[in-house]
Amino acid sequence: MTSFDTLDAHVASIVGAEFGSLVTWHPMVAKSSSRYTGGNAQPDPDRSAVAGLIAIVVWKPLTESAGVTDGLPGGNRGGISSFDVSIDIAVEDLDPLNQGTVNLPKPGDIFELAVGDAYDENRWVEVKRVANDGSKRVIMYGMAVGASEAS
Repeated sequence: MTSFDTLDAHVASIVGAEFGSLVTWHPMVAKSSSRYTGGNAQPDPDRSAVAGLIAIVVWKPLTESAGVTDGLPGGNRGGISSFDVSIDIAVEDLDPLNQGTVNLPKPGDIFELAVGDAYDENRWVEVKRVANDGSKRVIMYGMAVGASEAS
């Protein structure tokens, strides 16, 4: 009988192969004592960059409404729009030497999306939150940052 973990790992690799794009993970460290870098980061000397990861990248338009006035004539409906990005990677890809030590990304790390995958202007994503539910895929939630903020 196949264990759930074995089946989960097999499905995770199939999903990544079918829907994935190449990304490069750049571990970063904040230049200040802040947990979030806000673009003020430098490469982490203790963690190496990892190229060639297969990730499922999902862009979610996020609109925050401001000044909403319901039910009144001439009500004001303003809004600010930005992009929220999720990056979904098979956990086994984060342990390339199969040593059983998974090195998960941290808030502030940067993912560089592959050129030519329709991401040319928003190629850099700063991780804001890491969601690891114990399955064989981990999801990082982040925001697009400019190239100057990513380095």
